[in-house]
Amino acid sequence: MATRTVLVSLVLSCFFPLKAQDVSFRHLTVEDGLSQNTINCIYQDYYGFMWFGTQDGLNCYDGYEFLTYRSVPEDSTSLSHNWIWDVVEDDSHNLWIATWNGLTKYDRSLGAFQRFLPDSSDQRSISGTRPASLARDSKDQIWIGIWGGGLNVLDPATGTFTRYRNAEDPDQNYPGDFVRKLYIDLKGTVWIGTWNGLWKCRIGQDSLAVFESFFHDPDDPASISSNRITSFQEDQEGNMWIGTLGGGLNLYDRDRNSFKRKVHDPDDAGSLSSNDIASIELLADGSLWIGTVSRGLNRFDLED
Repeated sequence: MATRTVLVSLVLSCFFPLKAQDVSFRHLTVEDGLSQNTINCIYQDYYGFMWFGTQDGLNCYDGYEFLTYRSVPEDSTSLSHNWIWDVVEDDSHNLWIATWNGLTKYDRSLGAFQRFLPDSSDQRSISGTRPASLARDSKDQIWIGIWGGGLNVLDPATGTFTRYRNAEDPDQNYPGDFVRKLYIDLKGTVWIGTWNGLWKCRIGQDSLAVFESFFHDPDDPASISSNRITSFQEDQEGNMWIGTLGGGLNLYDRDRNSFKRKVHDPDDAGSLSSNDIASIELLADGSLWIGTVSRGLNRFDLED
C-alpha cells in the first residue's frame, strides 16, 4: 500500500560550510511530509529517488511528492513490516529492504514486494527474521546483518543466502551475532557497527578477519563518542562519517586514526537536531543527510 503526501518545504536552498567551526544543519520533520520522525535509513537510488526508512513505513521522494509504502496484513505483495531498518539496491535496480519482520525485495518491473523469511529445512535461506543492516559489495552480493542471526550474504540473482556466525576465536571472525550496521568502503574493508563498539574487517574465503576495533574512552576526546554504532558513510576524501546513539556524529580521520565529533547544542538552532543518529547518506550533489531518532532529518553540504 502506498500513500502520497504533497511536499511543501523540502526544497533546500541553503548550503553550509563544513570547514566552519560551527557547521549548520537544515532540519526536516513530519511537518515537511515525512511519515515519521525517526529516520532509520536514507538511500538515493540509481534513478535519483530518495528513500527514507522509518518506524512507520518506507518513504520515497521524487522531487515533488512523498510516496509512503506500508505493510498490508492481508496482502503478501506489500511490505512485510512498517518498521524499516535499511535499504539497498542491486545491479538490476531492485530494492532490498530490511524490516522488523524479514527481508523484502521491491521488484520494480512488477511494482510488488517479495518476502524472504527463515526456513528451518533450508540452510540457504536467511538465518533470522530481523535484518538490521544491508550493504552491497563489488560482486553485487548483499551483506546482511541480522539481530541474533549473525551475518548473511545474499546472491540477488538466485535468492540464496550464505550464513556467517561468530566464531569462538574473535581474531578469525567478526565480533558478534548482533550487528546493527554494515558498510563496505571503496577499499573493500567491512565496517561493522554493534552495540559494543566499531570493528573493521577483511573479507576472507569463508569468514571475516577483524584487524582493528574502536571503543569510546571517556578520558579521550579523540576517541569515538559512543559504543552504540548505528551508521556509516564514506565521503569524497575517504573520510568516514559514523553515527552513534547518544554521541552524535563522528568524523574518522584515517591519517590520524582519531575522531572529531559533531553534537547537538540546545543553544544553537543550526547544530544537529539530536545526538541519537540513526542513518547517514551522501548524495551525488555532495550533501550529507543525517537521520535521527525522533527528531527528523538534517542536511549540510560537504563541498562548500
